[in-house]
Amino acid sequence: DDGKGPISQLQEYVQGSKRHPLPPSCPVLQWSFETRPAEGSSDFRATAAFLLDCVPHHIAGAWRPSKKSAQRETAAAALVFLVGRWGEVAYLQDVYSRAGLTLGAAGGAAQSNLVVPLGG
Repeated sequence: DDGKGPISQLQEYVQGSKRHPLPPSCPVLQWSFETRPAEGSSDFRATAAFLLDCVPHHIAGAWRPSKKSAQRETAAAALVFLVGRWGEVAYLQDVYSRAGLTLGAAGGAAQSNLVVPLGG
C-alpha cells in the first residue's frame, strides 16, 4: 500500500490513460454534491465526473455525513467499478483482439452513469 487515499488513486488512474491522455489544462476530476437533511445535520452524496479514454463518466456514491467522506466513498466506488468491471472487459477485448475478433459494438458515443454505494 502506497498510503494514498481513494481520491488520489482515482485521479492517478484517470490520468494514467495511455490511449487518450488528458490535456494539461483539463481538470482530472470534477466534483458535485447533493445534500439531504439527516438527524440534526445533513448528509452529502458526491458525484465524480471525468473523461477516461474520451468517454465521459459520472459516478455517484452513497450518502455520507460529510462532503469529504462522500468524496472518498465515491472515489473508492469508482475504482472498484473501473478496475474490477472494466478491467475484465479490457482483458476480454485484448484476448478477442489477439484472436482477430471483436467484442461487442465498437466506436460511437458512449457514457457511463453509475451509482455505486459501497456500504450502509
